[in-house]
Amino acid sequence: MRQESRDTPFRICICWLLLGIAAGFLLALVVTFQEYRRFSEWVGAALRQESSVENADIQESGMEETKIREMRSMEQTFAAALKNCGPSDRAAGQEWLLEYGYRPWGRLGEHTAVLSALCVLMAEGIGWSLFLIQKKRQKKQEQRIEGLTQYLLAAERGEAAALCRREDAFSHLEDAVYKAVMELRSTKEEAVHSHEVLSQRIADIAHQLKTTITSMSLMTELLEEGQTKEGKECLLRLSAQIRRLQNLVQALLSLAKLESHTIRFEREAVDAEGLIEGALEPLLELFQNKQIRLDASGETVYIQADRQWTEEAVLNLLKNCAEHTPAGGQIRVRWQENPLYAEIRFTDGGKGFHKKDLPHLFERFYRGEGAQKDSAGIGLALAKLIAEQQNGQLYAENTLDGHAGFILRFYR
Repeated sequence: MRQESRDTPFRICICWLLLGIAAGFLLALVVTFQEYRRFSEWVGAALRQESSVENADIQESGMEETKIREMRSMEQTFAAALKNCGPSDRAAGQEWLLEYGYRPWGRLGEHTAVLSALCVLMAEGIGWSLFLIQKKRQKKQEQRIEGLTQYLLAAERGEAAALCRREDAFSHLEDAVYKAVMELRSTKEEAVHSHEVLSQRIADIAHQLKTTITSMSLMTELLEEGQTKEGKECLLRLSAQIRRLQNLVQALLSLAKLESHTIRFEREAVDAEGLIEGALEPLLELFQNKQIRLDASGETVYIQADRQWTEEAVLNLLKNCAEHTPAGGQIRVRWQENPLYAEIRFTDGGKGFHKKDLPHLFERFYRGEGAQKDSAGIGLALAKLIAEQQNGQLYAENTLDGHAGFILRFYR
């Protein structure tokens, strides 16, 4: 773009130079042609006038010698020729001029040099004037576009104020942008308010459920003593369901906090290996029961993130991998970094994601094909939200060997 902008004046100079030369040459052709025609008419008239003077000399031989000499004077002959020349004298004049070596285009070179120089000067002046006018107009347009762009960026940050109205070619666009920004701001405020209300209600319900579940958990502990075999089995099932409800309520509370943007992430340099180990600890029983092996390795990588919340995200990913890995299978975890981001890849030992499930995996309460019966469909949505609020991203894919995989990235 810079090279092109440097070449523009040079191109303008060349274009208008060629145009001036062409105009000068065409003008020289016209001037030479007209000059030769007029000159031939004048010469023809002069010859005719001279012939008439000679006839008058013969016919009026009785006139005084002084008067005849005045009539023959060259001044009067030329004056009469200029006054009375016309197209009828052209042929005689051209014949006389050709006889003495005067050609129709004999002075074309002289006229071309002079007229081309004048036309080039005029063309260059016009060209540079138009160029400067266009540059000035372009600069104003760029300033207007830059102003509207900055306004849109400020609107995106929530800092947009009223636009300064200007009457120009961008006025209609300016009005449309201002109206769109105001409508979007109003819609955003309404959506944020509704979202905050919804998040608060979810949190209130979750707290109420948490209190009830805690009471139920205490009562099951009291009922464990002195129970029959069948009663103990029922209590075990009841305890499992209570734990499930506790996990669901905890996930709902976390989701409500994240979506209400009330959480301040304490970002620090977190070792990727330590992050995996911390997230794996609550899942050791699940891994042992299914005899799942964890193959985790990678270079030393530090991630700028909140350790507690990031461990929560990694725990949900590992749990999802474990739930879809058959007994005795293996889960692979690899981490690496580059100048743009740090990355952790999770690969389970299952059959991969179904194609219809891939676009919806991170939707709240979505349960894909092969999901566990007690799965609520919140874990992946929670993990993605935690990543996105820490300048990260979470992707899902099917690996080349047919397994399901997750890619967790944190950008620099």
